[in-house]
Amino acid sequence: MKKSIFIISAISLLGLSIIWFLSFDKDNTKNGFKRILQGAAPQLVSIIDIPNSEFCFAGEDKNGNTVLFNFKNRNFYKLGPKNITLIELKVSPKFNYKSRLMYASMGYGATFLNNNEGDVSVIKDSIINNFNIPSMRYDHPKVISSNSAIVRSFYTVKGQRVRTLKKLTLTDTLSSLKSVDLPIQVDGFYCNDGTLHYNKDLQKLYYLFSYRGEILTLDTSLKMLSTIKTIDTITKSNIKVVSVNINFKGRFAKKNIQVKQNNIVNALISTDQKFIYVCSKIKGDNEKYKDSHKNILIDVYSIKSEKYLYSFYLPKLNRDIIFGFEVKKNNITVITENRILTYKITKHNQEAI
Repeated sequence: MKKSIFIISAISLLGLSIIWFLSFDKDNTKNGFKRILQGAAPQLVSIIDIPNSEFCFAGEDKNGNTVLFNFKNRNFYKLGPKNITLIELKVSPKFNYKSRLMYASMGYGATFLNNNEGDVSVIKDSIINNFNIPSMRYDHPKVISSNSAIVRSFYTVKGQRVRTLKKLTLTDTLSSLKSVDLPIQVDGFYCNDGTLHYNKDLQKLYYLFSYRGEILTLDTSLKMLSTIKTIDTITKSNIKVVSVNINFKGRFAKKNIQVKQNNIVNALISTDQKFIYVCSKIKGDNEKYKDSHKNILIDVYSIKSEKYLYSFYLPKLNRDIIFGFEVKKNNITVITENRILTYKITKHNQEAI
């Protein structure tokens, strides 16, 4: 009996030692930058339970209310202060609602839907226009006016995919007004993966790269305005891409695939009229690993100067994974695995340093 107790105690002690060593090692990992951390975290003011983790922010309705889209049941919802409300939307039977992937955006009285089969549906004032372009694939749609949207797409050059942003018309015909390639570092598709964000008040687009510390700013005609450097020191995408042979409908072809993915630098982005908010995944040299792991880390940049200002933590509930966040009217709303959390940004958090 004593021997068993001794063995259990020894194993427990060894386990604690390993955990301490790993934590110590991560605390001492140097990434080459330090953050200016605000002392007072935003206050959690509301919690809304949601049925699954398939929600995303999808724009605004005609009254300026935040709209959510659910990838699982393919429905829109209005976000209220205490709950979410289903938005009734009539969709044409020509649009394949059961396709494997579907994307959506709402704004300026228009609704944009597309799927991985080339179906596109534009709904305005109960008028539905449907298109099918099998050769085109869009994601990250952003309605930027009643007659236009920005989407992320790709085209193929010598068998390799290249990511691009496109401006589309939302009229009786669907056409591309302009496109711009995203800067290439490694392969043209995985290295420039990221998140597209639209600021309605400023009429500007922001593209946050996932694997390097940069944000592209563009106007609504897709003219490149600037490149903002984030506080981290990562300037090149640290990804690994290999070429494999695939069999597509009886024909063999080479295709690049990404094999190293656990190195995201910046995950999500939102803006208001003065600031850019970035959810970072990189620990600063003056931070403890447990603090950056137990909280959602937000870096704040000035829209005017495009310079880093400060950072703050949003406390996680049960270490939930964050799937999206939005800054609006001095509130930060966060979508997690099974909750929507709203935090109040205090005056201290809003002041530029």
